Amino acid sequence: MDYSLVAQKRSDKSADEIREEERIPAVVYGPDMESTSISLDEITFEKLYQQAGVSNLIDLEIEDEDDYTVLIQDLQFDPVRDKIIHADLKQIPMGEEIEAEIRLEFVGVAPGVKAHGGVLYKQMESLHVSCLPKDLVDHIEVDISVLEEIDDTIHVKDLEVPESLTIQDDEDNLVAKVSEVSVEEFDEEEEEEEMGIEDIEVEGEKEELEEGEEAELDEGEEAPEEEIEE
Repeated sequence: MDYSLVAQKRSDKSADEIREEERIPAVVYGPDMESTSISLDEITFEKLYQQAGVSNLIDLEIEDEDDYTVLIQDLQFDPVRDKIIHADLKQIPMGEEIEAEIRLEFVGVAPGVKAHGGVLYKQMESLHVSCLPKDLVDHIEVDISVLEEIDDTIHVKDLEVPESLTIQDDEDNLVAKVSEVSVEEFDEEEEEEEMGIEDIEVEGEKEELEEGEEAELDEGEEAPEEEIEE
């Protein structure tokens, strides 16, 4: 799928003023161009980011400037509204290899989870590769249906990756594993939590009692003696 984006060159307005116009302040830079401050339509760019992510090439058209092929390099988000407030775009030379981060997409059902009550543990969410820009892919599939038993694993070397991609991660890195849930450990954790609550209540009652006894003694009252049966 081809992705395209139109940008405007930044004016003298501040970043906050640009955001008030529902646009995103951004910068585009690369080996074949000077760093240029631009602004992007907020709705259009957010939709594009959801579709293209960080591993798909984008044709960027800057008004009154040349066109460039770019990747989304870095984003800043508003911590409250979770909206994009700034973007860095990197111009990509098409004839040179680049390094990229490709998303891993887990597909299928792990029998070790369904049949044996295990838990699927995902160690990696993306893969670092190098390739020519034209060979970039949106994602790499990880077939978890091979995880048939508890402790079965998938490593980087087990992934099916296009020959045009060179993997930069260690081939022995763990990608996914089916782990066993220990009922005994779970029960021990619950017991420790219950004991913790009881201890707090008992200590509170003990402190309350000691304070009450001290108050009575302060008033000059003697502690009652035990009666001895004859």
